[in-house]
Amino acid sequence: MLTSADYSLNASVNDTGATISEATSGYLAKGGYIGQLFEVVGVLPTAAATTVNEGITLQLGVAQLLDDATLIPFSPSLAVWSVDSGPISTIDAGGLATVAFVRQDTPSVVRASYQGFSGTLALTVLNANTDPALCGITATSATLIPTVNPNGVDTMVYYQYGTTDAYGSVTPGTNIGSGLSPVSVTMEISGLQPNTTYHYQLVTISQAGTFYGTEQTFSTAAPVPAIPPCAILVMAMLMIVLSGWRNLLAGCIPGFNPPCSGPLDH
Repeated sequence: MLTSADYSLNASVNDTGATISEATSGYLAKGGYIGQLFEVVGVLPTAAATTVNEGITLQLGVAQLLDDATLIPFSPSLAVWSVDSGPISTIDAGGLATVAFVRQDTPSVVRASYQGFSGTLALTVLNANTDPALCGITATSATLIPTVNPNGVDTMVYYQYGTTDAYGSVTPGTNIGSGLSPVSVTMEISGLQPNTTYHYQLVTISQAGTFYGTEQTFSTAAPVPAIPPCAILVMAMLMIVLSGWRNLLAGCIPGFNPPCSGPLDH
């Protein structure tokens, strides 16, 4: 008996391709597919890799599955794409997936549907970029130090931040080049309100698109109360008085006991 492998694929015959050239005798037609002996039983999404870095785009593929396990690839633009779960932000009509940023390695499942069939593909999104280190948080400022891998394309990074998840403010953009290794960037945020929680999100822009990191928060410190000038004067006078009493209680007589210290010594 012939199998699907006995025929060569000619994708121009119909939208899923068809096999029209016999390798051996016994040419057949079945189910509307010329030369195809087996039935279509499903749809399978595909990808060049199923373990991918965060913050990239990934081109998905798709194929019809025959009941002898043969796969017939067809154009991703013919399928309807959706995300079942996980950090895939969007999948466009052509099957180009935008991978979100994650705080830890995270599973995801994407789905392709076509002509009554659907199938899923499991992906793992790696936390390839280091989450931003926070340092120097004061009542009015904070320093963010994200680490981002440009993945070989010219990349600019910045933060958007604000007191709500609508943000409203941005840091100046920093170009981190087009290397293949992670790059650390120091970004200063100033003019903040004391004792306030701020939302912030990393944004990267490159030829691959615009990607938004996970929303995070930090809180500024409470303001340090200012000491009024009059309080400083009172404290200074109190120190003088206490110092004089210390000397007297020690049995010091000004002018006759050199070891004494303080404002009563001569």
